[in-house]
This record gives sequence, C-alpha cells and structure tokens, in this order.
Amino acid sequence: MRKRNPLAFLKDDEERTTKNATKSDEKHESKVIVIGGGIAGCAVACELHRRGYTKNVFLLEKDESKSSRRQGYGLTISETNMAIEKMNVLNALKRENVSSKQHWTIDARNGDVLGYFGQLFREYLFTSSKSSEPSSSLRRREDDEEEEGNDGKGGEKERKGNLRVPRNVVREILLERIPKENILWNAEVENIEMNVGNSTATITLKKNRHRPTNVLIENCALIVAADGSHSKVQKIRQKLYGKEVVPDLKYLGVVLITGFTSLKHYLLNNRGFYAVDGQSRMFTMPFADENKDDNREQKTMWQLSVRCDEEEAKRLYGERESTGFDQIIKQFCMEKTNHWRGVPIAKMFEKTDFSHAWAGPLYDREEPTKIVDDGIIAVIGDASHPMSPFKGQGANTAIEDAWLLCEWLDGPKAPKSLHTALKCFHRESFAKAFKRVRQSREACEIYHDPVKVFRFCENEITSLTKAQSETFCQAMRESRRRKRRKKSGGKEEEEEDDNDDDGSDDDDDDNVDIDERALRVCEELGFSKKHIDSIVEGEEERVRIDDDDDGGGGGAVKHYKLKKQKMKMLLELDLDASS
Repeated sequence: MRKRNPLAFLKDDEERTTKNATKSDEKHESKVIVIGGGIAGCAVACELHRRGYTKNVFLLEKDESKSSRRQGYGLTISETNMAIEKMNVLNALKRENVSSKQHWTIDARNGDVLGYFGQLFREYLFTSSKSSEPSSSLRRREDDEEEEGNDGKGGEKERKGNLRVPRNVVREILLERIPKENILWNAEVENIEMNVGNSTATITLKKNRHRPTNVLIENCALIVAADGSHSKVQKIRQKLYGKEVVPDLKYLGVVLITGFTSLKHYLLNNRGFYAVDGQSRMFTMPFADENKDDNREQKTMWQLSVRCDEEEAKRLYGERESTGFDQIIKQFCMEKTNHWRGVPIAKMFEKTDFSHAWAGPLYDREEPTKIVDDGIIAVIGDASHPMSPFKGQGANTAIEDAWLLCEWLDGPKAPKSLHTALKCFHRESFAKAFKRVRQSREACEIYHDPVKVFRFCENEITSLTKAQSETFCQAMRESRRRKRRKKSGGKEEEEEDDNDDDGSDDDDDDNVDIDERALRVCEELGFSKKHIDSIVEGEEERVRIDDDDDGGGGGAVKHYKLKKQKMKMLLELDLDASS
C-alpha cells in the first residue's frame, strides 16, 4: 500500500473517478499545475509522470507550440548531477552531447595567450602510472567552470565530466516524456487567487487570439512556478507576502548577447575560447557537430557579455521585435570588439545570422529572508533563483530543483503534509542554489573588471601550469627510463637519472623522443605535426626549470612565463597554417 504523502490527493481522485467518472467530477478534482515549459518546468512534470502521477498533472506554457521558440542556446549539464541519472534522461543527453576538447584563454587587448585548459592533461593524468588523480587546482577548475566537457562516448569507465547540449534539445527530451494531453500550449497566466478556506488556488489564463475569454483553472492543490527570472507567479507572491519572501531582481551591470556562427576555424573546431579585455568577455562552445547524421553543419555558440548601464541593456532587449534588430545587435557587438586581437571575431560575426541572436540584461536576486508556508506554491529554477551564466550552473540547478521537489512530495523522506513538504523543499533548495547565485555573481564581477580579470587569470593559470608541467616532466622522465631500460637490456637505471642534480641529460638523451602518451597530449593541443619538435624542445626546457624549483613557487612562475611565450608563438603558427 502506498504511504500517504503530499500528493495522495491525486491518487484518491484517480480512484474515485475510476469507480464513478463524470465530467462534472473531473472539473472539481484537485490538480497539480506546473507553470512554465522551460527546463525546470518540463523536468518536474516529466518526473511526476515518471513516478506514476499521470492524471491531473498539467504543464502550462505560454508559447503556441514547442517549435515557436527560437533555437535557444547551449547548456552545460554535469554528468555528476544525480538528478538526470535518476530521471532516466542521462543516456539521451549523452547521445546529443557536442564534445569540446579544449579551451584557450586570450587577452583580447593584444592577442596574448593567457592559458589553456582541456582534456589533454586530464587524459594523461588518468592514464599515468604514478598519478591516479589530478591536482587539487586542476580538479577545482573542472568542478567549477562552465567550459569543461568530455568526449561524449559514454563508456562505463569514462571519467564523468560535463555535457554540452542545445537547450531546445534538452527541452525536447523532457517534453517527449510528458503525455501530450497534459500539456496546455498558449496558456499564459494572468492571475492566481488563493482560496484559503480549502487550501487551493484558482488560476486565470489570459485572453488571446485563440481564446477570446479568460479561462479559469480551479482546485489547484499544488502550483509549481517555473516561469523564469521574470516570473509572473513571483510578482503575485511579492504582492501577497512582501520582499522578504520575494526579493527584487538585481541588475548585474552586464548585458549578454548570444549568437551562433558557422565559421570553421582552429579555435572553434571541437574547441572554444575565452576572450577578455576588462570590460567585455566572449565565451564560445561547440553547438552543432558536423559529424552528427542529422546536422551536417558545424556550428559554434558564442556569448558576448559587456558591462553597460541597465537602460542600454533594456534598450537592446526591447529591440528584439523591431525590423532592424539584427543590424542593431551586430553593430553593438562590433563596436565593443573592433579592437580585439588574437581571435577571429570579425569573421565570426560575418558568419552569424543576427536575426537569431538574443540580447538582454542579466539579473539575479538575493536569498529570501523568510519562507512563506502557504502550502500551495513551490518555486523552482530561474523563477526562484535566477543566476548569471558565468559558472554554468543554471540548468543543473533547475533540474536538481525538479528532482528535489519530487523527492519531498513522493520520496522516502516525504512528510504527510503538503505545507511541510514545500517548506522543507524551499529550505534545501535555497541552501544550494543561492550559494551558486553568489558564486556566479562574483564571476560576473571579475570577468568584467579591468583589474580583477587579469589578476584572476594569472593566479589561476600559474597554479594550473605547475600541475601541467609536472605531468609533462613525468612524461619525459618515463620516456628516458624506458629508453635506458631498452638499451641496457631491461635493467633499471633510474638511480643515475635521479642523481642528475644539475638537470643535464646524458649524451644518449640529446635527442629524446617524447613518448606515445605525451605525443597524444601534444597533438590534442591542436599543434600540427611540424611543430612537435618545437614542443618537445620546449618541454625539455621546462623539465630543467622544474628540477631547479626550490619548492617556493618560483619554478611555477617561470613555467608560466615560458609557457605563455611558446603557446603564443605556436598558436600563431597554427592559426596561419589553418587560415
């Protein structure tokens, strides 16, 4: 027998209508209404249906159909997100993953390569005989940053990373798991009236060209607000309960423009880059893979974020319906980046259809200081905790919210009372989500500050470079040892190598060949074959510097300076070769 839980009323109604069903009865049955057909709303409706609540759970979406929205943008979803696995959508997302091997960080003022991060070092670290885990700095970067991807093969032993999937694809995966008769399109909420006497609410839908009169949805026992950062439900709740419960949106001082380019370029081919100049920042990621059967065109998503006042950001957002929107946005983007060096920005914009671009101000909100126990409305996703995209956690948090809410309603820890369930859900959701809101806000401030951004880059890259240098040093030493063992008939001669205090090599090692794994690392960097010798020579220099490091960090700084010079030179050579 099913334990009594906050959704027991749905099963009770289902049993009653099975025995004696009439249309009149159906009108007065209790309902669960999910408002908003984005990622959060689709996820919670999908999960409720998966758990067996197939009757009287409805998803309301103001769009006319699932295809009426623009293409959307790319989402970063972590494979370690327990919710997507429990909801049985992980494999579907993996199949749609568009992999990214690496990301460059470039100073757009002069074209300097500030750093690199990607799979090449991670692959070696996990195949190395002496290192089973990456350094703490490397692991921290992988956990926190929005850009990390995986190879998308989905093998059982594959290290979990991040999936890059277009937003509309994620939405479609969730929508196809919800019965069509339970989705109400063209349904925009105008008002919600709380019926305190019987702990329900009545939703009023707006009139439109398809619906000449208002429609009332009565006996709503549970309303899930998933209608985005400018949530209508949250505005209603703020009027009812005040700003302690629903704080105002807070402008972050940045406008975001998102577009898609079909340019084929070294920096965009299964990889991407950051470019920063202290006022603006661009981030790119693969969006459509030319190797996929259903899409032969390579496509890259780009996000340009620019510090500007709120009025200008609102103006750009307001232009989206005007006939000259594409030219207005293109001109704005070009004006903010026409001085950039080191990235193919002008060519990217030439290959961008700006009529499909999106532009608008970025907002978040402070954590509520009070949780209202109305027992009717749950708020999830951006409606609850909008956040900037600079930590790549918006979609993850929305899906986690959906799973968490369903657990409090139907899971092992679900209480009997709907009031208690919603209060517990909001408390747990806020604790995790608003931490990410604050982290994303901090990243937004850093990336658009002319002092903080370059200090941040240098600090991060110096620590990463030390970890990466250690990996290459290990590769070179292992290569030498294997060569010596081979020449000596399999005998170990490691003692001689360890006693090379001066950092010099034996005569036999004047032309050391980099071992196979290290060669793969170099190739994954994107360097062409003709530059491998230069890379090997550069790593020989780095080995000597590493051996001279006294442990005080001086070697790491030298690594950073040497790496910066060589990476810039080799990147420029490769760009020339690929153009």
